[in-house]
Amino acid sequence: MGPKGEIRNPFMSLVFVLFSFGFYGFYWWWKMASEVNAFLGEPRFSLLKLFGLSSVTCGLYGFYFMFVDGKNIIKEVQAKAGLPPNPPLIADLLRMQKSLNQVWEQIP
Repeated sequence: MGPKGEIRNPFMSLVFVLFSFGFYGFYWWWKMASEVNAFLGEPRFSLLKLFGLSSVTCGLYGFYFMFVDGKNIIKEVQAKAGLPPNPPLIADLLRMQKSLNQVWEQIP
């Protein structure tokens, strides 16, 4: 088990995304991906794949990520932390951060 990530307020993250015209969203995804990869000890979450495939598929891969890949990544993080796998229905910014916060809070 690697280092835990930063606990962030999901609502404030969304507010920052809105006030920064989306730029904070890119920063959030980058930080979240690096924290998850460090915690899992392997490059499980690729931002290049997420943004690259989303742009090539006109956003369709983004929806696939929210309903499949994102949920699987959250399941892996929860399992590695010893928590029962309980991923959100949709892995968007708010729900992913809330799920990761629950994991980070359980780690000393």
